[in-house]
Amino acid sequence: MITGKSMSMLAVSISILCGCRSPSVSRTELMSLDSIKDEGTGIGSYEIRTVASQMAPKILALPEVTDSEEPIRIAIAPMKNSSSYPMDMGIFMTRLRAELGQCGGGKVRFIAQDRNSQGQRTAVLKEKTEEARERALEEVAVTIMDWPTFKDAPKPVVLAVTPALNANLVSLNADSFVAMLRAKIAERSGGKVRFTLPGELKGAEYFLTGQFIADSVKQEGMVNLVDYIALLEERLKEGRSLDVYGESATELRAVSVGHGSASAAVLTPERRASLLSEIQRSATLRDVPDVTKKLNVMLVEASSRTVALEKMFDIERKAKMGYAKTDYILSGEVSSVSKRADGKEVSYLLVSVQLLDPASNEFVWEDVFELKKKSEMGVVY
Repeated sequence: MITGKSMSMLAVSISILCGCRSPSVSRTELMSLDSIKDEGTGIGSYEIRTVASQMAPKILALPEVTDSEEPIRIAIAPMKNSSSYPMDMGIFMTRLRAELGQCGGGKVRFIAQDRNSQGQRTAVLKEKTEEARERALEEVAVTIMDWPTFKDAPKPVVLAVTPALNANLVSLNADSFVAMLRAKIAERSGGKVRFTLPGELKGAEYFLTGQFIADSVKQEGMVNLVDYIALLEERLKEGRSLDVYGESATELRAVSVGHGSASAAVLTPERRASLLSEIQRSATLRDVPDVTKKLNVMLVEASSRTVALEKMFDIERKAKMGYAKTDYILSGEVSSVSKRADGKEVSYLLVSVQLLDPASNEFVWEDVFELKKKSEMGVVY
């Protein structure tokens, strides 16, 4: 039976035993960044720092850099590892980029290429575009109301709002842009403009509409529905396919009358509506292009169906990487060869860096850093 006194003696013994044990402590030794001691035959901080400190001044001394009135812009290609040593290749170019930035005096700039910065950049540009869009709508409203036809009108001008064309080119609510513009005009008009009910064209002196346009698109969809109708009527008369984009479609033949002479087919309102629906359903027109998109606001005179006033502005800009501004591409490679003999390993390392002109595909500069390292080989029994 363990008594209270025995328990006290046991606790004291445990305390003494534990007090005699030395705790396990890991030690970290600070070393010089320029030291090659204990780094083995691979690439270490000495090689990385030396390459950057030696090559950055040579790049900055190039005539292509010193003689340029504007800062040169450099895109960095991933550095290639052809050596027998595993390493983080990005660290080379990061150190060289930092050296060029610190010593370049603003003569060198780099194109951001990492995904993290691009994601944040896209979000920033999107918000900037939205703010610019609001300012543009305000500017368009001011332009319209400063037009003499509205500004000097003896009585309120009646406007009808019609749907914007090419709505398939944007992934946004296309009608909302024209609706916001209508609100801006009403705010700026001071009672000099009146609007018809949505969808009502009767009695309007002008039609307020818009046309979405995408940059660098071969087929921009329904550019103008009036032109499409005229084209379809012409094709009906000639008995040609209604598919203006070359897709498979049924050939429509004009109706033969009398002695076999073809008469012009009549495009009824029902058939016209059917053809419009067919155009709008075309698969060719449904894809939203990933390019800069614009809205061309048009004020159409109702009596003549001619555009009396128009103004274009961006509604969405494609976030480009900026490669078009690249003057040079910085690339590099690490190579190595090793030889083992008499319990020793000798390694020859070659670090090469090049500056490429993307237009001519010529190296405007290249340099190498050479290093030979030796290490003792351990014996395994």
